[in-house]
Amino acid sequence: MLTSSRVALTGLSLTMLMASLDTSIANAALPGLARAFDASFQSVRWVVLVYLLTLTAFTALAGRVAGPLAMCWTASRGSRRS
Repeated sequence: MLTSSRVALTGLSLTMLMASLDTSIANAALPGLARAFDASFQSVRWVVLVYLLTLTAFTALAGRVAGPLAMCWTASRGSRRS
């Protein structure tokens, strides 16, 4: 039986893994993007940096919005088990 703390830890671990993979893939694609768009490496690096910063900001915003919703969901269900 999974406890809520294990489920939360698993979700957090998967989220961190996906963020790390996304960053690695974006950085590995830099030379190909520079060639495809006939741009300098520095300008393509800025595009990837802006992408990652935007992704980080929206992730923080999603966490901020999900917090109260999760509390309401948990409070409405109480300690009932399915």
